[in-house]
Amino acid sequence: MADTERSETPDITAVAHASTGKSWFEFLLDEALLEKHLLGDNPDPSGTQLILQFLQHAEAVPNVGKDQTSNGTEGKGDEKQGEPKSGENKKTKALKLLALKIAAFLKWDLDVLDKSIPLSMMSALLTELVKIAFPQDLDPETLKDGDLSLLPDETVFALMLYHRWCVKTAIKDSFPSRPTKTLNVPVPGVVDPTLGLNGANKSMLESVKSQLTGSALILEKCSNLTKSLMMPSIDSIAGLHENTETITHQWDKGQLIPNEELICQICYDLGCYHFFHENYQQAHAMFTKSSSLLQKVVNPHFLRLDRSRLSGYCSACNALLNMEVKSDAPSLQERVEQCRKNNFKGIVELLREDNQKSELSVHYRVSVEEEIRKLNNLPLLFQVCTCNIIRQVLEGKAILSPYLDMLEGESESNLQLILEMSSEVIKKCSFPKKTNLKCFLSHLCQSLPASTNFTSGLLKSDLRQQFDQREVEELQSYQHEDQDFMKLGPAPHTELNDTSSLERQVLITYEPKKLKELLVKLQGKLTRQQLMVLSDKWKVSRDIQRGFDSLVSCLDQVYGYICLVKAKQCTQMKMFQSAHDLLLASDASVKDLSYKLSKLIRWEILQVDIQLFQQADGFLESSTVQDIMKRTKTCITSLRLDSDMSPSSDIVGHCVAFLLNIKDWDYLGNLDNTNSGYIEFGRLLSLLCKELPNMKESRKAAREVWEAVLQIFTTTEQQKRSSSGAPSSMKRESNLGLISRAHFVQFIQRIKDPVVLSALVSCVTKLYNLLKNDLTSEISSDYVTMWPTALGSSSQLNLPAVSDAVTTLMQHAVFVNPTQPSWLKTQADLHFAHAQYSGAMHCYMEAALVASDYFSRPVPKTILDDQVYKRLIKSCNYLQCYTQAAVLCQVLEEVDYVTAFRSFQEKHCQDAMDAYYDCIWDVTILEFLINLHAKKGELEKKQRALHAIGQLELNSSNSEDILVLAKQKRMQKFLRTLAKHYL
Repeated sequence: MADTERSETPDITAVAHASTGKSWFEFLLDEALLEKHLLGDNPDPSGTQLILQFLQHAEAVPNVGKDQTSNGTEGKGDEKQGEPKSGENKKTKALKLLALKIAAFLKWDLDVLDKSIPLSMMSALLTELVKIAFPQDLDPETLKDGDLSLLPDETVFALMLYHRWCVKTAIKDSFPSRPTKTLNVPVPGVVDPTLGLNGANKSMLESVKSQLTGSALILEKCSNLTKSLMMPSIDSIAGLHENTETITHQWDKGQLIPNEELICQICYDLGCYHFFHENYQQAHAMFTKSSSLLQKVVNPHFLRLDRSRLSGYCSACNALLNMEVKSDAPSLQERVEQCRKNNFKGIVELLREDNQKSELSVHYRVSVEEEIRKLNNLPLLFQVCTCNIIRQVLEGKAILSPYLDMLEGESESNLQLILEMSSEVIKKCSFPKKTNLKCFLSHLCQSLPASTNFTSGLLKSDLRQQFDQREVEELQSYQHEDQDFMKLGPAPHTELNDTSSLERQVLITYEPKKLKELLVKLQGKLTRQQLMVLSDKWKVSRDIQRGFDSLVSCLDQVYGYICLVKAKQCTQMKMFQSAHDLLLASDASVKDLSYKLSKLIRWEILQVDIQLFQQADGFLESSTVQDIMKRTKTCITSLRLDSDMSPSSDIVGHCVAFLLNIKDWDYLGNLDNTNSGYIEFGRLLSLLCKELPNMKESRKAAREVWEAVLQIFTTTEQQKRSSSGAPSSMKRESNLGLISRAHFVQFIQRIKDPVVLSALVSCVTKLYNLLKNDLTSEISSDYVTMWPTALGSSSQLNLPAVSDAVTTLMQHAVFVNPTQPSWLKTQADLHFAHAQYSGAMHCYMEAALVASDYFSRPVPKTILDDQVYKRLIKSCNYLQCYTQAAVLCQVLEEVDYVTAFRSFQEKHCQDAMDAYYDCIWDVTILEFLINLHAKKGELEKKQRALHAIGQLELNSSNSEDILVLAKQKRMQKFLRTLAKHYL
């Protein structure tokens, strides 16, 4: 429960040692020191801390509720009023009185006291107040039917305060709250000091709830009081000294609380009580009375009331009881709600008012618009939509297309309504909102035809003053353009539409034959240059652009160019078959015009075929692996010969990746003395892969790859002067790498061969580990021993760039082969290093599942070792799955009992908790659980732990084989459960 768990009291010795101020016994020796200490700035210890210390030393917790009655009074034996009861020495009584003095200094503020004092101690504190304020000659049973006004002020106040606390405590317990985290680490054999207190808190909470009806009756009687009450102050409560025989309290030295303030607080608490029990009619009456009395309260001494919360309660009661809100100045939203009940009469005026005040949210206004739309009242709907579109324009969140469709066919008077509403708000809005509104009006002038007279109406209205001369001329030009357009006549207009339709079809067509037909129709209507620039997204390389520009202007030139640029678009959309067909058509149209251009296009075809092979793992009908390999090697040879015409670096990168993927490492390994960084990097990778998995023979090749990767991620520092003339340094990417970082990241995403990918993963993750230099988050991978174990200088290497490359590479590797356990483990390590614990648990479980065939056999140590189990424990703790973490603690070679016991003590757990007890095989952990649940009174959980420990196969007298089988059985069951949770 919320209240039983929120108040965890530290041990008294801990409080005393933690405080650097005065000790509790000093106040017992010198009574005058208490008020002086509390009046200081930030007293240490604070008032609530002192109350805790006094009540702890007075042994208040064990005596809670022994003689307590339903009215908050204690049964009186033969002891006299003002004297300590039998069994209670003077020290105990003095400490309790000191605690009451502090509560009086805090003006009996229950909110302050409840935050720091446990339930059991709060009950003891208030019960002590009732006891010392209760007349000796009064029978507590007479309170049920008696008149409270006849009792002394101190007695009425004590009863009222106690029963207010009962009501607040019961209501607060019904609200969900986050429990306080336990700080101590329990050890077997040592009793948790908070367990006894928790039990007392739970017991006290049950007692408070059982007498809740009686508390409400007492408060009802208090609400009928007509007199003011004297609130006990710190001077009202007498102290107790060694030589004192009787105690005489001076109640007349208290603070007089006006009747309005007192009844206001009581009515608020009673309203909360009735609201809690869903008696909304009575709650409304109490809250209404409290609201009216609140207006009369000036400088409150006792009243502790949240005005906004009281207003919320009143609004809630009004809504639940369908009552009309009576207010001198209702808010705009309340007026709109009232308008809703009256079939939206006057809604337009309210929305126009809100356009100036901006009180209603846009979402709320849209909901009103949707309700009106269902009424099929089109005139009202248009006005509401216009109000809303102006508000949205002012906020810069308008979507104009639906509104412009609505304006079609509207009368001139409705369009003038837009100008009228805009004129109302533009004078009072800020400059950004004014700019938004002017842009909106200019857009309407440009979009609406001249027959609507919208532009002329704008220029004649007050809105013209908001536009400067240049903007006015622009608005007038829209009107003239519209008039000139209307003079064109029907025939040219139809022809223009036909041409536009053909252009749109060219833009959306990707079939070569249909493109040719459309271009034939457009021939003569548009020039060659106009056809080649129909879309600003049509871009080609500089060499290809020069090739097309050098051709004689003809239809084949335009057709070849458009087929080529559309093939580029298809490639970006990964429509490789369509791109292949378009490129073949482009090549066929230009091969008789230019051999050089045809060769460039054939290289583009080769790139598309390679991409299709890599993406879909298939081949075109006219292609084979040998055909693509032959064309790839021809392309690389043309580059090596350094001829006048060479393929682009992007095509070369695809060719090298293709040869690596088909394992043609011998050919790549012999390619030296080339000017291409892609070919050189591919050669180094080929030499390395040829030697794997022989680690000794591959060290030399691995060193060369390592140096190449280091150069790619190296930065250079350049000096630059700022505007003030002071020198500053700037780090830039080094140009010494074989390829740039961006090209490297693109290149590794084209690799699909598992050996090459494993080598790249191993190299980049090793570099990442050395740069980060954090053993707790080191990333594992294959072939890790063949790389250098240290860096000469890491200051020039870019760690963020390496981190991004590792992330991209691992995402690609897992996509290529999602069932490779070592890659899944590396991905999990990467998630853990980046503190992405949910992703780490997902990948660790996936790796374990794949490696063990869904846990049908033990998970290999190469996947889940001791280090990985520790990471799983840490991840579970961060995800607040504490029981899972505790169960995993027993898997370690040395069982981590401290972490396991701490995890079981956590109160805010997000997993199945005791459902995992059947997966525990460590008897020590199960014994701890049985003891823990017994102390907490959690009988069901205790029974589950007893059932788990009672299994015969866990008997310590069993043979080792039986114990190992029991462990494996529970381990496999638990791992399957984790897999279902995280996968």
